[in-house]
Amino acid sequence: MMLTVALAAIAQAQLTVRPLASASNQRTLAENDTINLPFWDDFSANTPLPDSARWQGIDTRLSRTLGIRPPSIGVAVFDGITFSGAPHNPSTQFVGPADSLTSKYIDLSNIAESQKASTWISFFWQIEGNGEIPETEDSLRLQFYDAEGNWSTVWSIIGGLDNQKDDFEQVLIQLNRQEYFHSGFRFRFQSFNRLTGPFDTFLIDYVYLNQGRSILDNIYFDRALTSLPSYTLDGYSGIPMKQFRSNPQSFVTTPFVGFFNLDNQIQPIEYNAFISNASNGEIIDVLNSQTVVNPVPEGLERRVFVANPPSISSWPLEQDSLFLNTTFFITSGDDIINGINYRVNDTIHTSLALHDYYAYDDGTAEFAAGINQSRGQLALQYFAPERDFLTGIDIYFPQIFPLSNGQAIELQVMTDLTGEVGTILAKQSFSVQNSGAVDEFVSYRFEAPVLVQDTFFISMVQFTDNFIGIGLDKNTDTGDRIYANVIGEWEQNTRVSGSLMMRPKFEVTTPTVTGLPLEVLESINIYPNPTHDLITIQSQGFENITLLNITGQEIFKIESPSYLETFSLSGLPTGMYLVKLSLNQHVTTHKILLR
Repeated sequence: MMLTVALAAIAQAQLTVRPLASASNQRTLAENDTINLPFWDDFSANTPLPDSARWQGIDTRLSRTLGIRPPSIGVAVFDGITFSGAPHNPSTQFVGPADSLTSKYIDLSNIAESQKASTWISFFWQIEGNGEIPETEDSLRLQFYDAEGNWSTVWSIIGGLDNQKDDFEQVLIQLNRQEYFHSGFRFRFQSFNRLTGPFDTFLIDYVYLNQGRSILDNIYFDRALTSLPSYTLDGYSGIPMKQFRSNPQSFVTTPFVGFFNLDNQIQPIEYNAFISNASNGEIIDVLNSQTVVNPVPEGLERRVFVANPPSISSWPLEQDSLFLNTTFFITSGDDIINGINYRVNDTIHTSLALHDYYAYDDGTAEFAAGINQSRGQLALQYFAPERDFLTGIDIYFPQIFPLSNGQAIELQVMTDLTGEVGTILAKQSFSVQNSGAVDEFVSYRFEAPVLVQDTFFISMVQFTDNFIGIGLDKNTDTGDRIYANVIGEWEQNTRVSGSLMMRPKFEVTTPTVTGLPLEVLESINIYPNPTHDLITIQSQGFENITLLNITGQEIFKIESPSYLETFSLSGLPTGMYLVKLSLNQHVTTHKILLR
């Protein structure tokens, strides 16, 4: 069932929310590409896909936000779309095999006969979570691959309200057949649901296969962080530096993080929290250092750790931009036990930007939200305490089916939503550009800057009855700042939770420019910025493009660049970099941030 929220009292006017998937390169595994026990994965790594050192045949994606009260941060997601975001089969309404997650080959041939009965697999499951509830004809199954080349279903769960829970439930299953103990054993999770889109959410976490276990082996000497730290900037992941400087104290709030003791015994815990400069790793604000949790967490207890308030006086606000990480880590005594590193879920951070844009979202979309009516409008509310010039709007249009690429839209800036002409400060026609990469924003610039102060709204008008999806971040919730207009009146959203990935852009710095023609300067567009990997440079007529680190050291140079140049920053340290474009000994320099 599609999660649909009607913001007006007519069926054809709907704000529709659809989950998304992430894309990544896959490699083909040979049959002798095997691993040994123990097998353990809690999906806590900050990556879009499961670890290729453990898994193959990946259709699933990872999420740090879709699980409700997970065992540790990060879950594997199973629904009706592939890892690239495409429906498994857009032409059928029947339930069929959808997402799957298959382990690499695991050599069980060396398990002693006396240990075979003690070989068990365990995992935690949840249906729906923060996604869309599967129906009773949908299911998730665990299957084993035996020595005869057959897959056998050893466990399954169906959708429906009877299996909807606010907590993850653990399952333990014994490998109870001789045919499983061979050198090419595998197991896989397989969902069966509608194949036409991102529906019917099943979640899996904390998978553990090993010998020396029993049905009672259901607790772990592991203390884990379970949620991303809340924002230090009071609901914002990004604030223009000029706006922040005007009244820093009004933006700053105290961050917190979720915690779970997976052991059934009392475990003493200390936690630490600090804010660092993401560009160079320098710690600029220590919030907590070895803070003892009191009272001591009980066995299987969940807790929220709250940091001390930030000290803004230590932040280097004289810079034109400042990119921050808020980090929590626990000192718990977790160790590497029986080959399992229980420390991997002890540290987590969120990123913040004091730069040239406002943002509520964390830069990662789990869903897409939009309406399905011609001349329907979506608006997002912001507040600027200082007078400033808005130069454009950045939007993430994910590649979901049917693609909306090329559809006409109109972007507006308004002082309020009364509908009066005088409230519209600017409007300009554009077309949808579906992003070429996951979580990649597209920049739309107005012909002239727009002066704003106090409350203002950015909005999008569409001219088709088809769904035009905008990225929706489920990790943050500013749903009360979303408005829709489908019958001539604005309605405040009250049912969809999340943050629309629409960011008003303010230029706070002017690039260093000497003697370059105006038409050449206007051709420059560098996106996405910040980026996690790929960067695209759109330019015209330049002789070369050079990438430098923040100290001015050249990383690489592109001679005679084409109109569009896309390259990967994978493998480089996170932080600030400079893009220098040269023509006839004249140079323009632009900053980019690699997260």
